[in-house]
Amino acid sequence: MAEVSITFAIPAEPLRALISTYYEMEVSGEGVIEDYLHPEWANIRMSLDTPWAFGASREAAHVLDDRAIIHGATSSVTFVRGFQGRAFGIGILPVGWNLLWGKDASAFANKFQPLSALI
Repeated sequence: MAEVSITFAIPAEPLRALISTYYEMEVSGEGVIEDYLHPEWANIRMSLDTPWAFGASREAAHVLDDRAIIHGATSSVTFVRGFQGRAFGIGILPVGWNLLWGKDASAFANKFQPLSALI
């Protein structure tokens, strides 16, 4: 049976207006973890081992080939399927989005794109 552990870290005080949290996930054991993420601000998600699957539902989930993705702010739940391995993420607040990239956030809302799309 697969198990997941998640560790959260609060950003340093000067970054708290830009970043909501840092988090590291590890899936161990056999099988996969499936869950739904609540609506949230944008996130940078990096798979350190195996790619993860994301989508609006279990049927719509697909494995993302890119190991580093930007997940725009969401307005509904997101299905996620995690495989054995580790992943790291950074929650990006609206002010952080504007200061870090200055791009129209609506173009990334409810979408998963390669992190390179922000460059």
